[in-house]
Formats: sequence, structure tokens, C-alpha cells
Amino acid sequence: MTSSFSPNPNFLLPENFILPDDEEQFKVVLRQYLNDMASAINNKEYGLFVSEETFTGKDFLPSFGINSSQNATFRDVFRVVVDTGTLPNSGTSTTAHGIVTNENYSIVSIFGGATDPGVSTLSTGIPLPYINTTTPGDSVTVNIDATNVNITTTTANYTSFTRSFVIIEYIKEV
Repeated sequence: MTSSFSPNPNFLLPENFILPDDEEQFKVVLRQYLNDMASAINNKEYGLFVSEETFTGKDFLPSFGINSSQNATFRDVFRVVVDTGTLPNSGTSTTAHGIVTNENYSIVSIFGGATDPGVSTLSTGIPLPYINTTTPGDSVTVNIDATNVNITTTTANYTSFTRSFVIIEYIKEV
């Protein structure tokens, strides 16, 4: 679902609508308002975080056609959530991400979080990747390759973080 370059990239709608009295103009203006509403709704980010490839509703920097900038189209952003389980103890864990990629894929963002659930209440939550500001060498790095999400801890034991998720957002060039 590639969208055209829009003169209203934020897709904000007016809060007041003025409809003309003339029946033909009324139909034209109402149709335009309905089209504007559909565009605004369809071009908002979707809050669906699942393990299958999902269209996010985000539009990425436009790619331009060969002939003119009027051929500019935004590129669709897709998302996959990967359950990466328990963080490693001074090593690297790998979890398949399930994205079938080729040379036309570009990563837009990689982010996530890990939870140390504690015994009766949440003990600690950290973002992924994580930089330990007290001991920077005890940080957690995240990267992906063609098949896996790789989480690496250097010298610290992060195995108390038994729940972790990594979100990968990417575009597919055509």
C-alpha cells in the first residue's frame, strides 16, 4: 500500500466542516471530506505488535521516480516482533526472526525490552539495546542478520531477565 506524496503529510483533519447549500456542491464537498477522513485514518500508525509481518501504517522517506519529483511515493514500513526469551550470561543468544529478506530490504529500526519478573512483582525492566551507565562494559547489544536476532552480553549475567522482545521495522524496496 504505497501512498502518493501528500501535500498534508500529517493527515490532520479540520475540526469544523462547512457544507454548501447547493446539492451538487454539497455532494462534491462531502465526498472530499470523506476521502480526507479515509486517508487520515489509513495513514496512522497501527498499534498491532505480532510475530508475523505486519504493515505498520508508517510511511518512510519517499523514493522518487526517474522523470520528476511528482512521482514521489512513500515507502511502507513493516514490523515483526520476535520473542527472544531469556537474555544470555556473558555470551550471545540467537533467535530466528522469520523475515525472508533480499538485497532490497532496509532496516528502519530495531528496539525492544527485557523484563526481570521478580518473585511477586516486577523487579526490573530494561530497554534493548541497553547501556549500563555505571559499568558500560556490562551492556546488552542487539543486531540482526539474514535469519536471526542476536543479543550479546559481555561480562554481566542477565539471565534473570527471562522475558525479552525485539521489534524489527523495515522497508522493502521495489
